[in-house]
Amino acid sequence: MEKEGRVDLFFHEERDVSPLSKDVVMSTETIIGIAASVLSGTALLPQLIKTLREKRAGDISYGMMALLFGGLALWIIYGVLKTDWIIIISNSFGLGINVWLACMSIHYANKLKI
Repeated sequence: MEKEGRVDLFFHEERDVSPLSKDVVMSTETIIGIAASVLSGTALLPQLIKTLREKRAGDISYGMMALLFGGLALWIIYGVLKTDWIIIISNSFGLGINVWLACMSIHYANKLKI
């Protein structure tokens, strides 16, 4: 978003930037947000890897997964409304991992019943 020679870099701050400038400095707030997003988005990645290796889902709570799906979906909507790509991308990645984990959990649970 441009305003009279100033550019909003989606880093939630405005800086004077020449059209040819490639120098973008992230704020501490942005770095913390990215780190939090990466950690939150990948939190269940170890569980997914374990599920794929062992070919069984164990004691995954479907209630917890449903709440997590809802929360991640709302974060994505919030990110879209705020036009915040860090929130959108990280929560979309997290939702993808969790959907995959839920699918594997259902798949392996159904295999055991057969």
